[in-house]
Amino acid sequence: MTEFGEAVLNFVKAVGEIDSQVTSYRDFSDMSPILNTYYKLFDKSPEDEDESMQIRSMVRYLQMNTKNTEIQIDLEKLLNLDFDEIENLTSLMFYCMQGDQYKEEYERLLSKLDDSDREALLPVKDEGANEGALQKLADSIREFSNYYHMYTELNSEFELKSKELAEKSDSVDMIVAEEEKKLKISHSNDMFKLEQLKSEISDLQSGSMEQFSVLVPNEEESDKLQSQKEELTITVDDLRQKVDQMRENTKDLEELRKQRSNVDAQTEPMRQEYQSILDSIREINQRIENLKNEIAKKNSDLNAEIAELKQKKEPRFAAIQNNRQELLREKSEGEVAQKLHKIIELRKEREELKEAIAAAKQRMAALQQFLLEGNLLKLQVA
Repeated sequence: MTEFGEAVLNFVKAVGEIDSQVTSYRDFSDMSPILNTYYKLFDKSPEDEDESMQIRSMVRYLQMNTKNTEIQIDLEKLLNLDFDEIENLTSLMFYCMQGDQYKEEYERLLSKLDDSDREALLPVKDEGANEGALQKLADSIREFSNYYHMYTELNSEFELKSKELAEKSDSVDMIVAEEEKKLKISHSNDMFKLEQLKSEISDLQSGSMEQFSVLVPNEEESDKLQSQKEELTITVDDLRQKVDQMRENTKDLEELRKQRSNVDAQTEPMRQEYQSILDSIREINQRIENLKNEIAKKNSDLNAEIAELKQKKEPRFAAIQNNRQELLREKSEGEVAQKLHKIIELRKEREELKEAIAAAKQRMAALQQFLLEGNLLKLQVA
């Protein structure tokens, strides 16, 4: 019985349905303790009075509800109380108890075992933990994939919105720059003409009365001044229109700025969600890295344990081979072979003696028959 098999036997004995005097799978004289342990562990009740049917039902349930599919049960051997099959059956019970629904009872039974038994069962527990870690890794990868897909969609939408906003902003800035440039040029020209006209008026007002009388414009000069005044009025009106147009353009710019602010406000949740997704991705990557490191460490420990077991196995296997060769040699050449030869010769002599006795019996029977016939003949003569 292996160390693991002994630990599993102590595990099912902790349920309380198997006699404490049982120390090996060879000690079972019937399947009743195993069945009672199964019913108590998994909260079942017998569905058939026939014990063989109960055993078949138990095996079927254990094989359907265990993660370890490598254990196979030979029902015929099990019904004949083969100790190897009983060990396989208890191992199935142990693996089934590792399910989530039996976790509390599983931990309680483990706590009843000594340290050596728990250490023997520890690799099995670690294997379940590795499966759980791999499952968590698969879930994390699936969650990461979902987050990455969501991130890609949001990022594409965000880039599209940003591009549209940038195009609108560039277009508005270009239009405003052109209008400002034109307005500045026009304003500069108008201001120059206005300053020139003010200078001329100032010169006229600062002259003496004589000069003023001399300089009183005639009709032609008055028409000229009137024409300049009208031209200046038209220029001022154009300037006012341009200013009004600039104000209108400024209103459009303000409207675009408001739209940009609205777009920024609308995209802010997307930016926050994008940042949240990035944080989640970093966290998932960290968890994946931790799980990889943990699995690598456990695999390394398992490989070291396997190597140690192989080292222990080699001298034992060599000793077994030597013993086997010695037994074969004794069987073919040693004292045992001589005794077997003598036994064969004695058997032959016994067979020959049996044949001689049988022949003597036949002759004795024939003689008795002859004597009987002679006596009858004598009686007839008499």
